This record gives sequence, C-alpha cells and structure tokens, in this order.
Amino acid sequence: MTATPHPQCTAPAISLPTLRRLVENGKERHPALAGRMTKAAQIVTLRTITPEGDGYRVQSECDDARYYHVSPTACDCPDAPKAPGGYCKHRLAVALLVRCREVEARETERVALTPAGAAYLAGHDDGSAGRPWTPPAGHALRRFYAHGYQTAAAPTTPDAGVPA
Repeated sequence: MTATPHPQCTAPAISLPTLRRLVENGKERHPALAGRMTKAAQIVTLRTITPEGDGYRVQSECDDARYYHVSPTACDCPDAPKAPGGYCKHRLAVALLVRCREVEARETERVALTPAGAAYLAGHDDGSAGRPWTPPAGHALRRFYAHGYQTAAAPTTPDAGVPA
C-alpha cells in the first residue's frame, strides 16, 4: 500500500509501512518529539515537499497557501525556536521523507539470486575447482553475486595454491 498524496502534493509516493516503522522508531528514541512526529507523518503524506536551494519547501499543515523553508539545521516556522533541538514538524517531515526514500531505494536494490549466485554464496563452488569457498560477511563479492553477476572469477584464497 502506498500513500496517496494531496492533489497538489509533489512528494513521491512512499510506502505507508516504511513511514509507520520510521515514525514508531523515532517516537521510541525521542519521546519528546512524539506529537511532532505524528504531525510530520501527516505532512509527508498530505502536503507538498519540494527541494529548494539548500533545503526543502514544505507546505503548512494549517494553511495551504503558506510554505516554510527547511534547511538541514533550521526551519523558518514559528514553532522551530520552541521545538526540542529545533525539530519542528516541518523539519521532521523532511527528515522522514528523506529517510523513507533511502530505505525504499535500498529495498528496491535487492534482487533475486540466480541459481549459480545462490550456490556460490552457499559455499558449494568456488567457481573454478569445485572447492567450497565462502566469502566473509560484508565481502564485496557477496554484494556482487547477490546482484546476479556470475562472470567474475572467484577470488583466490590464501590456501588456493596449496594442493588438497
């Protein structure tokens, strides 16, 4: 399910489960901002947020004709000076939108493994001699093979030159 933006909203559609998860995590970590986070989520789904200069232009929640400039460190709304750490609902809305985009971009990069890639990652074949080889966690080849690129030669391991 994706959020259906306000008719004038230019923010891209984002998944509501991702937004909910980020809001819940934010509320747990920063209880003083819980109410503002809820309002920020409403702004993300219902109002216009567009890039502008060094930050974003965020439509007011109360007045459709009013916009606030949100930079990485401030917002020009009247609540920003009173908000804990300067995190008003507009600034939190921008943070939520940016984080949702990051999370969803990372999730769309995930692809299904090809059978050869799955076998390789499972350590069934090193690509040349039939010996098991498992790349360490976080190894670049795990990411390489996870994307289905099977033409790369398998790396040599320290004992690759030693006969078995």
